[in-house]
Amino acid sequence: MSFRELCLDVPVEVFDKIDLIFTEQEKKKDIVEFQRRKERAQNKANHRNRRKAPVVVNLHKSEKAWKRPRDEDEKQKLYRDVTIALNKITRDNFDKVCSEILNMKIDDDIILAGVIDIIFAKAIDEPNFGAIYAQLCHKLSIDLKIETIYDEEALKAINSGRTTIFRRILLNKCQQEYSKKQQWKLEADKVVVAEDDEEVERLKIKRRALGNIIFIGELFKLNLLTEKIIHFCINDLLKNPEEEEIESLCKLLITVGSKLDSSQSRKYVDEYFQRIKNIIEIPELNNRLRFSLMDVVDLRKNNWQSKKKVKSE
Repeated sequence: MSFRELCLDVPVEVFDKIDLIFTEQEKKKDIVEFQRRKERAQNKANHRNRRKAPVVVNLHKSEKAWKRPRDEDEKQKLYRDVTIALNKITRDNFDKVCSEILNMKIDDDIILAGVIDIIFAKAIDEPNFGAIYAQLCHKLSIDLKIETIYDEEALKAINSGRTTIFRRILLNKCQQEYSKKQQWKLEADKVVVAEDDEEVERLKIKRRALGNIIFIGELFKLNLLTEKIIHFCINDLLKNPEEEEIESLCKLLITVGSKLDSSQSRKYVDEYFQRIKNIIEIPELNNRLRFSLMDVVDLRKNNWQSKKKVKSE
């Protein structure tokens, strides 16, 4: 079963039942400037060469049966505006920034895909803000009115009631980024630079992998990804428990443990923790990773409540 198929069994209406509750976030670090993500070559070709009228979604009423594709300059300006808005987002100004983005002209699936690319890049580069970016995705998935869809396969899935256009594009992006984790490791092994630069590059790749898994966990907490996706990720990380996989596993379980460890899936979580205990017993495992796994085991024993939080209460 593919990553995409695992995410098509949650009714669309559950999105409206999520309460947006922010947890305390670390003080926002200096925003790191990142390059705008390029449009896929195929999407660019579609903009230049499209001759037929696009398919119009019937989910939202619109008198316009056809709309001229956005020109490249207009798209890039919108993407810059989205990036500027995200650069200043915090827990305190979340509603204001959301309104700014919702007022931008994000009304077709190609533009939406570019916006999701930008949000994903920010979430990966700023792991401490993963929860905020997931909240933003949840808000946009409900309030954005996407009137035009150029992807006919996407339209069929939407009309079947299995998904929404936002959720479908978001899922595709999650699949792409998660599949890159092995590619990132290979790239790190191929880097031939000075020792200090090599360590910087390794830490950058590691940070992206951790940011990706944290963001996937935060999306799951808001029902934008299904439980099956999380089980897939956990099993995948447990297959080859090297340093990066163990660190990602710990981050994911800390993020989703409370929601995942329900009566329905507890038997699976029991199996995961038995495997974790077996990993802890491996003599060659370095102490830092062993203690990280032990902390996750203790967290579950404490009903997923951190000791710091319990003491403060």
